[in-house]
Amino acid sequence: MTRKKVSGYDMHYYLKILDRKRRTDACYRRTREDPAYSMVKLPRRNEAIYAVTSDSSEYNEERKRKDLIPSLWCGLAILLILLINVTLHHYLYNGLPTPLTVNDLVAGKDLFITERAKSDLIGLAEIGEKVVGSYENEVVAVEYLTNILQEIQAEATNNKTVQIDVARGSGAYFMSNRRSYTNVYLNVGNVIARLSDGDNSSVALLVNCHYDSQPSSPGASDNGINCAAMLEVLRVLSQSQTTLTHDIIFLFNGAEENGLQASHAFVTTHRWAADVRAFLNYDSAGFGGREALFQSGPKDPWLDAYYASAVPHPHASAVITDLFESGLVPSDTDFRIFRDFGNLHGLDMAYYTGGHVYHTLYDDYQIIPDGCYQHTGDNMLALIKALGNAPELLESSVEGNSVYYDFLGLFVIRYSTTIAIILNVLTALLALASPFWPTPGCSIKDKAKSLGISFLFQMLGILLGFGLSVFFGMLLDWTDNAMSWYSNPGLLIGLFVVPTMLPMLGVNWAMTAQPIEQVISSRLGTGQRVQLNTQAVGMLWAIILIALTIYGLKSAYVIAIIVGFVSAANIITSILKLQRLVRVWLAIFIGVGLFIPTLYLLWLGSMTTSFLPIMGRSGSDITPDLYISLIMAAITSVIGCFWAPLIAVVRRPQVLVLGFSLAAVITILAATVTTYGFPYTVDRTSPKPQRFCLIHTERTMYDINGNVTYNDGGFWIQNLDRNGPRTVEKYISEYSNATTVADACLDTIYCGLPIWNGREMGMLNKSFWIPNEVPTVQLYQPSALLGVWNDTTTESRRLYLNLTGPDHMRLVFAPRDGVTLSNWSLLEEVPTSTTWNERSVYFVLHDYAIEPETTVEIWLDLVVSDGVNPVIDISLNAHYVHNTTSASTPYASILKQLPLWVAPLHWSSTYKSYIF
Repeated sequence: MTRKKVSGYDMHYYLKILDRKRRTDACYRRTREDPAYSMVKLPRRNEAIYAVTSDSSEYNEERKRKDLIPSLWCGLAILLILLINVTLHHYLYNGLPTPLTVNDLVAGKDLFITERAKSDLIGLAEIGEKVVGSYENEVVAVEYLTNILQEIQAEATNNKTVQIDVARGSGAYFMSNRRSYTNVYLNVGNVIARLSDGDNSSVALLVNCHYDSQPSSPGASDNGINCAAMLEVLRVLSQSQTTLTHDIIFLFNGAEENGLQASHAFVTTHRWAADVRAFLNYDSAGFGGREALFQSGPKDPWLDAYYASAVPHPHASAVITDLFESGLVPSDTDFRIFRDFGNLHGLDMAYYTGGHVYHTLYDDYQIIPDGCYQHTGDNMLALIKALGNAPELLESSVEGNSVYYDFLGLFVIRYSTTIAIILNVLTALLALASPFWPTPGCSIKDKAKSLGISFLFQMLGILLGFGLSVFFGMLLDWTDNAMSWYSNPGLLIGLFVVPTMLPMLGVNWAMTAQPIEQVISSRLGTGQRVQLNTQAVGMLWAIILIALTIYGLKSAYVIAIIVGFVSAANIITSILKLQRLVRVWLAIFIGVGLFIPTLYLLWLGSMTTSFLPIMGRSGSDITPDLYISLIMAAITSVIGCFWAPLIAVVRRPQVLVLGFSLAAVITILAATVTTYGFPYTVDRTSPKPQRFCLIHTERTMYDINGNVTYNDGGFWIQNLDRNGPRTVEKYISEYSNATTVADACLDTIYCGLPIWNGREMGMLNKSFWIPNEVPTVQLYQPSALLGVWNDTTTESRRLYLNLTGPDHMRLVFAPRDGVTLSNWSLLEEVPTSTTWNERSVYFVLHDYAIEPETTVEIWLDLVVSDGVNPVIDISLNAHYVHNTTSASTPYASILKQLPLWVAPLHWSSTYKSYIF
């Protein structure tokens, strides 16, 4: 047998065929890093290829070591990210415009002057609590606002005129939400000013705030500051040389805290309401920071377009919109009334920073930064001037909605929801397709297999991250250390952010180690392996992005931003074939793919601190650490899962994992062992008190003949956060006699307790009852309900009710089995009932600002089955919420025992239960 001589050229051809076969069999790493390769110089070709060897190479190991990033640099990078986060958080709170004084006035230039607005707010706040029906709200506040408006009216120039009207209205409406109720009001007040440029226009823009407040609160931020800003803007515009095409109606409404009553009175009864084409609503759930746009429309996307183009200090996010509309925020604004009952379109703006003082005695003007006035005033002035000449006010509504968000408060990005859907889908498809860009030495089949395995590992890391974060949250709750982050938000990083990152880091560390490395892309270089892992993460979030887009969430844009930038970085790397150059690839991935998304997520994450104070007023029946752990895990995983794969390029990854673990352990110890984890502070510049609600109650039950069958008195204590009553019971001697309402529930509607609003229904069983003497304040204006049956037919019976009592009363109608409430005098139709203990109930707020001249009459039509008697149970809750700071109240001794870090909400009430 003869051996055929092989030429150099034939040998080269043979090796090319062999190399091509090998490349289709496995993903090869064609760099000097791999000790399984060595350089071979082929004859007659000026090129090099890698031939498989089994030898280790010290040179290759040294090269691999140099390609990796020192752990020190990783630590410095993490510190840099934390520094950026702290800086952004500080900027969000304090990066406000310089407040102007009267010395800054320039002739002929429209300038919002903080000094004048602050003076207006001080006068309004010093009136004290302004509860609907009180002398302070119905007389003093009205006179104060009217006097300022009259001064503005007298000083108007440049063809501007100001009309002033003080109006009162009555009405009723049904509010459908988590705790539906019927709202009935009488004689609530509004102070209104109409600015015209020349002759009155038949088209107007409405600008709204409310000046009333909750009991015990002076209401400086909620919502005095916005009313003060409106007064100053009106002052400036009334003397401005700027021409306004449309009239501007400034509505200072006096009954927002009573279920948004005064705004309803305006849109349904006032003569100027028919001229309104759009509105701007200003409210507050905090005392500082930037005022954010968080609701717009519905429809009319041109409104937020004007906001984006006109305001000098924009702050907006569709994320806040989705969260607010989801019901996670236990608040509402007049935006709902203007939208649902006025059929109007507008913008809703509010403060949210520092919500710890919301509806408490600490909500005073001293804690509001001067920059807040200027921020709101500059934006309000610019927006009103723009909309005051907007031709769109003359046109019919434009269909459609938009997605909008600001970038670091510098500018607003907005586009239609249709464009948002297109961008989201294209971004998702790009993220799903980009991993399959041709890679030298790697077949599509093998890459798909490697991506699939990495996809599962990345998903596992995210799920474990959520689980560990939730475990830390529940650990805090189990050890009676709930809400340790309430006054120290920096603890959130160690408590929830770090635990979320640890499993993701661990999974990616494991994927780069033996023997898993042999299963997953063992032939790829370091940079290629990390890039593949980031592409797998991108595919995961692309699927989530499509799901959120189908669901209709505007906040899906956040994921689109991250996935889009990361995909762009990976595509750039693939096109330029830089996967093998680890440090070059890393620079592109971080600089192009992660820098801007991380910056924006840190900015957005700082905004989520608004949810911390909400947990302080959501009741003790929820687990706040669970909610916050989930929120922080979601924010962390969205961006952290793209950073976690980079642990593969760290020279000593165990140091990084150990550092994260120590940070988590140290933080949990600080939160549970030291006083640093105590949730509450009494700092006058930024107080973070615990809320505490005490209602001194008399309970009386009557039988069907009107005879008293039960009567007692005591204190009904509602714990408005998770830590009650544990944190305060040791200060109150009377707590030794306390029993839970669940254990001491009377056999009547809502356990015989005077419900104030619908939210209390969900917190009822977790509240406490302390037996004590009956209150005497009800003698001032006793409540009573007298009922007479009349106009009985074969189809129904009519019950006439005469109602007397104070200006804040709550009625609960509970028809018995076999009885249907078919009609009543409160609304044109009987709304859907709610359920309590498997009984249908109808909850009614009945308030008046000025006492009606005659007795209030209500009638009910009831369809009754044969043999049913009694027919209906009715409870009447009378609340005496004026002058709650009086030292002569029977519960004054309890208030004196409370520590300074408690912000008590308190008044006296009566509960009366009737059977008809």
